[in-house]
Amino acid sequence: MFENEFLEKFSRIHPATPFIVYVPIKLFAMYRTWVRHEHGEISMLAMVGLYVGGVVLWTLPEYWLHRLVFHWQKDTPR
Repeated sequence: MFENEFLEKFSRIHPATPFIVYVPIKLFAMYRTWVRHEHGEISMLAMVGLYVGGVVLWTLPEYWLHRLVFHWQKDTPR
């Protein structure tokens, strides 16, 4: 990705890192949502649906931008 060895070294993480860091944060946020809405204002199904919808709405643009930015190939002389 980078031609600089220093930057390349810091652009890599262990594959388990997102799960170790973000899964507990996501679970805590979902728990707080459930508790703050007094177990009735929002159903568990609605909360899970909103979570899945958010993941889909984030993943598609993120993938598209990643593909544009990191896999860009110069196809014009300029």
